[in-house]
Amino acid sequence: MSIFTEVKEQLKLRDVAEYYGLHINRAGFTNCPFHQERTPSMKLYDDHFYCFGCQSSGDAITLVEKLFGLQPLDAAKKLQHDFGLAEVSYDYQKKTNVYRERQKSIRKELEFKKWKAATYLILTDYCYLLRKWKEEYAPKNFDEPLHPLFVESLQELDKMEYYCDLFLYGTDEDIKEFKEYEERLVKRIADRIRDFRQSDLGRTNPNLGNER
Repeated sequence: MSIFTEVKEQLKLRDVAEYYGLHINRAGFTNCPFHQERTPSMKLYDDHFYCFGCQSSGDAITLVEKLFGLQPLDAAKKLQHDFGLAEVSYDYQKKTNVYRERQKSIRKELEFKKWKAATYLILTDYCYLLRKWKEEYAPKNFDEPLHPLFVESLQELDKMEYYCDLFLYGTDEDIKEFKEYEERLVKRIADRIRDFRQSDLGRTNPNLGNER
């Protein structure tokens, strides 16, 4: 438990305010110490205060911060000392570790989103090529030998369309599972698209696979 939580759980705001010289009426109002006024405008609630005149607000620690011009940690330590509370150390290392883990998680999520977008583009490019191959290299008669690109389209198209649907409609958990097991497949597809576009056939059909 942090020093801030410990202080706020053990001390009542009204007790803190009265200890430091604020006079609270039956309605829970006191003269705000943060601006000049004749009629009390600061209301003290169970866990926070609010001034209807200058809009100052906060909890017991904030009140001490503002009264004595302290930083939050110093204000908490003052309350701890003045009210005789057991000392609770503020674990900077723990807070730093939590922050680093949070930043690591954010970076990891951003990397995943970047990978997801790039992989979906690869899959849709390959699907487009497969559809074009299926259409352009379909045999015109029964005696004509099957073109390798037509055969590839028959073998791969259904699976690639399924993967594209997965990226469009699946959950992130589904896609992360795909990433775990199909990373090599994605690389193979990217290499296949590159090899085709660098081949003689790809160069003689510059629009094949690049249209949308």
